[in-house]
Amino acid sequence: MVLALQGGMAVGKTTAARYVAAHDPAVAVFFEDNSPALSNLQGRGLDKHRFADYCEIQRAFIQQEIDRYDRAAACPCALIDLGPQEIEFYTLFYPASIGKDWPVRQALAAELAALRRCRIDRTLFLQASVSVLQQRKEGDTTRDRGFFANRQSYASRNCCRSADVGTAVPKGDFINGTFETENAGHRRHDAADGPRRRAGQPCLHERLQAR
Repeated sequence: MVLALQGGMAVGKTTAARYVAAHDPAVAVFFEDNSPALSNLQGRGLDKHRFADYCEIQRAFIQQEIDRYDRAAACPCALIDLGPQEIEFYTLFYPASIGKDWPVRQALAAELAALRRCRIDRTLFLQASVSVLQQRKEGDTTRDRGFFANRQSYASRNCCRSADVGTAVPKGDFINGTFETENAGHRRHDAADGPRRRAGQPCLHERLQAR
């Protein structure tokens, strides 16, 4: 089983992934790590604001994600921080967010087809209001989230357009990233799974495998 942890910047994905890694040894956690792609691109002088360069950059990041997925898929139960849906969404929609109408689907057809073969069994989607995300972003000086405003603007208009993303949309659970009670039709969980575990109830991978 391969799970993907999704959500906006500063919603708490890495924090949740660290919690799972520390409290559920049956789950292999794969954190976001861009060093392979960045190493591949270093010194090439590519500019993501030029179409040809953007395609080269995204090829490196797509291959990085495929390699990470292959390692996760070899585990009985794995949790990926972000995942193939995220890189596909970025690849397809970032150009429009900077006012470019590039034929990305055509130029990266082979790479996107390979990425779409990375099958996620279930997506855990952390949610929080824009104001909460902004507050967390401003309070965290340890990370560079330079794409934050750009992504918030575009994702807010397109996050439900799953038909525009070719990756098969897996079953999903919406997790309350602000630790508040919300009423909605989606299944929701608290981001912290610890109290259930201490009470002898099933941990994360056991609960999801039971569905």
